[in-house]
Amino acid sequence: MDKSLIRSRFARAATTYSDEAVVQARIARRMTDIMLGTDFPRSGAQVLEFGCGSGGFTALWTPAFRPAQLWLNDLCPEVRPIALQNVAPGVPVRFLEGDIEQLPLPEALDAVVSCSALQWLEHPKAFLHRCAAILRPGDYLVFSTFGPQNVHEVTQLTGATLPYRSASAWAALLETDFEVVHRSEELHRLTFPDPVSVLHHLKATGVTGIRKERWNKTTLRTFAESYRNRFATTPDGVQLTYHPVYLVARKR
Repeated sequence: MDKSLIRSRFARAATTYSDEAVVQARIARRMTDIMLGTDFPRSGAQVLEFGCGSGGFTALWTPAFRPAQLWLNDLCPEVRPIALQNVAPGVPVRFLEGDIEQLPLPEALDAVVSCSALQWLEHPKAFLHRCAAILRPGDYLVFSTFGPQNVHEVTQLTGATLPYRSASAWAALLETDFEVVHRSEELHRLTFPDPVSVLHHLKATGVTGIRKERWNKTTLRTFAESYRNRFATTPDGVQLTYHPVYLVARKR
């Protein structure tokens, strides 16, 4: 993981993310609904949300659960003013800027939550163990991430990808420290008029932080032709697949 590249790409997308990240918004709503179906603490909890981005998930879950203290974290300091505006009024909040894998975690937490961020961690298993170490038995770890089919169209043509894991693989990572009480996954397919529009969409959501190479006319033309040949949807354009994975776990 090139964290400096990831940070710069998301920083550039800070003002366009909310408008373009339509699937991430659906995921945030689904995450909140899943939490509402559990006994996740409705008030008085000390909660860390890492990888909060512009706060789309924060805006949905904090009014429903109203933590007594919220810590928001993101790698990009540029999102801080946007994210803080999305916290429910009256909820005390502190913003933790930086790489959550390197930062000391707040003590005495009751829950850790995250939406569409865990795939960016370099050592997710070690981080899950760190979460377990600061949570008490019965406390919650709730997150969504992305599975192996995520943006597979782009991956097949460029070779650039993150180490996406299946829902069962994530459950296996959790089983030492946690009891998994919910596990599910979905596929969302978006349609775009052409392959270049797919790239603009990904750039506007910041998720191009895994590709260092710059496009030129030749590589872009080759990519577009291959994409259209392999992933065209008649008659609407070309498709892009998202593969969200949801897990709710309680500390053993």
